[in-house]
Amino acid sequence: MATIDPLQYSGRTEVDMTVRGRFSRIFSYGAVIALGLVIGAFIGMIVAFFLDFISISC
Repeated sequence: MATIDPLQYSGRTEVDMTVRGRFSRIFSYGAVIALGLVIGAFIGMIVAFFLDFISISC
């Protein structure tokens, strides 16, 4: 049984009909959303730090 890379397929295929394909797709979406939230929080901390530093120096 050959392992199928879910990133190779875009759109609806036979892989999406299986539970494993659906789970891997949901997991990849969750990983992208979590990564976006982490990056957004990191950028927000940097921006808040710079704004605080500017307001102190003025």
